[in-house]
Amino acid sequence: MDRLTSNKPVSEMGGYELAHNSCYTKDSKARVRDFENDSDTRKLIIKLLEKYVEIPNEFTCDEDFDEFMLDCLQYGTDSILGLIAVFYQNLWSMAGSREQLKDYEDTGLSPEDVRMSEYALEDAAEELEEFWGMETNLVGEIKDLLKKMEVNHESEKN
Repeated sequence: MDRLTSNKPVSEMGGYELAHNSCYTKDSKARVRDFENDSDTRKLIIKLLEKYVEIPNEFTCDEDFDEFMLDCLQYGTDSILGLIAVFYQNLWSMAGSREQLKDYEDTGLSPEDVRMSEYALEDAAEELEEFWGMETNLVGEIKDLLKKMEVNHESEKN
């Protein structure tokens, strides 16, 4: 499975690679970039609000802005304001998803590797418990990890 996330400079990315890395986070802020621009998503959206719906930048902080944009989602895609709100929501959610995917990809493990590690951990816990004749701290930690993996699999099904 090929990696989708990249830390390469935009100038070294092709269109497909940039599409998967156009939204990202830096200093805990969502950003959006293309071949010519790289900007904070809030600043980009503020420019769009000023240009297309004539709403001036009178926001006192990021929280005020975010609350305003959340309220604007009520207008849906039938208005420019609603479209801008949906666009903003998509930008910050894509940035968060990209960073989470990057964390997974940075492990170097494929989903199949993770599934196989479950079986290896189960076998190791059984063998250790059998060898020591009791459940050791290590076996307990392995079983706790396996329970977490099982809970994650269950939540994926829902």
